[in-house]
Amino acid sequence: MKTSRLFLPVLLGALMGIPAAAQETWKPIGTGLFRENFLHAYYTIASYPEVSVEIQESEQTPGRYRIMNPYADYPNFIGSPGCYDGEWYITVDASDPERCYVERSKTGYMAGVDQMLIAGSLADEYLNVEGNPEKAEKVYGKLVDGAITFPPMAVLSGLWDTTEEWDDDIQFAVGDYEGKFRLKLPGAPDLDITADLIGLSTDGNEVNFNITLGKSVEKALVAMVPADEAEGAAAAVVAGTIASKEVTAGGVVGVPYTGDGRFTIVVVPYFEGNPRSAFTRTLEVSLSQREWRKAGKATYHEGIISAVEELIPYGFTFPSYTYEVDVEESTERPGYIRLVDAYGPACPLSSGNYFDDTRHWYIYIDASDPDAVVLERAQGVGLDMRFGVMEIWSKADRAVNHPAFPGYGYTEEQIRERNWYGLFANDKITFPKGSLSFMVPGINPGGWYEANSKGEFAIDFAPGQLKGGQSGIESVTVEGDNNAPAEYFRIDGTPVSGEALVPGIYIVRQGKNVTKTIIR
Repeated sequence: MKTSRLFLPVLLGALMGIPAAAQETWKPIGTGLFRENFLHAYYTIASYPEVSVEIQESEQTPGRYRIMNPYADYPNFIGSPGCYDGEWYITVDASDPERCYVERSKTGYMAGVDQMLIAGSLADEYLNVEGNPEKAEKVYGKLVDGAITFPPMAVLSGLWDTTEEWDDDIQFAVGDYEGKFRLKLPGAPDLDITADLIGLSTDGNEVNFNITLGKSVEKALVAMVPADEAEGAAAAVVAGTIASKEVTAGGVVGVPYTGDGRFTIVVVPYFEGNPRSAFTRTLEVSLSQREWRKAGKATYHEGIISAVEELIPYGFTFPSYTYEVDVEESTERPGYIRLVDAYGPACPLSSGNYFDDTRHWYIYIDASDPDAVVLERAQGVGLDMRFGVMEIWSKADRAVNHPAFPGYGYTEEQIRERNWYGLFANDKITFPKGSLSFMVPGINPGGWYEANSKGEFAIDFAPGQLKGGQSGIESVTVEGDNNAPAEYFRIDGTPVSGEALVPGIYIVRQGKNVTKTIIR
């Protein structure tokens, strides 16, 4: 039997002859700011707009709030029908500032025909539905400086078929992967802070960040510490045991550069003369070019996640996109490159999904032999589209380095015969259809699926952008008989018949003319 948060008040009200609907009354307290993260559980939404909303407070229980008609002015950029007519609200109980929760609430938002978005939270389900306050302790929200926030993955979204009676039997989806939900109550100070990495200072001694401070911040202390020392760093900054810089306005702030690695930037704002909750952001600092040369941006034609043909019948369907990615090239092995955060913020697939920006995620591609390009195993690309960690790998590299690969131990010649190698030619890296692999170990451990089913995967570079050489023996024309029969050779010089060639790269000699051709 489900417990109900209204059971005791309704029972007492019935005994006293008070109608249930009159148990709690509300008063308007002003305009607040609402940044929702319920819709993101169902839609791919790139941004997190913050809108003005009317806030009401319970007259019986101070600290219980209603967000009135929360989606009435919300940007309608997902093609939704909009909002139902009437008065709708999201109830947030912050009567205990350390134990806040969102009650099951009919938001009024039309998520489809006869479908209304229902908001909730894990803390509410554990506390008031399951009756398990111990489980709720880990997922409560907190009210600090007039703002209510929740830890990541602590709010819930559901859909109610409005053609049916309400019965509390809602199937919820966990949302808010990044902990974006926030309700700022009327009169809350603006203590928002951002810190974006710019790069090294001109003298190379400092790491520059672009810091923005909310209008209520009187001053802020800025420091950077190793990521594994971040716990307690804010208190140490305030105490002065960790060196920091004091700023009174936003702008470029430099902190000492001690080398590459994972660091946490810590910004402690002051309001009314006292330190407030610190802004922290953990990220990977990778600025040295001793091992990896910054090679600029390349055009990435995504053909992996968007082209896993075997999974399409199961609903794994995503558009293919073309966008810019950062590229680095090995200083010791020209042609050995890595793509930096190829599925990060620049990738449209990351919109509305969780991307781990606490470190860089690399895709290593060995094009040092431009005729035998391999994509090395990437055990995670940083993007979680509700499926967990995703891995990618080329068949050419799997065939040599993956013992579980069928027929493991392929020779270079066998890989060429099967047309699994990629090619670096004409300032572009390409891979043949079906030569890339994709896996989601959390769903199907060891289950590799064929990717690049349309052969669209490619990376375009500017001429001379990479120092590694490219494929292609230029056609050499000398005096001779161009009508002579063509002779075909494998790349290692072994002669082969020109009839029914298997896919691969071949040297073609016709008279005294020598060219290279690719059979796909």
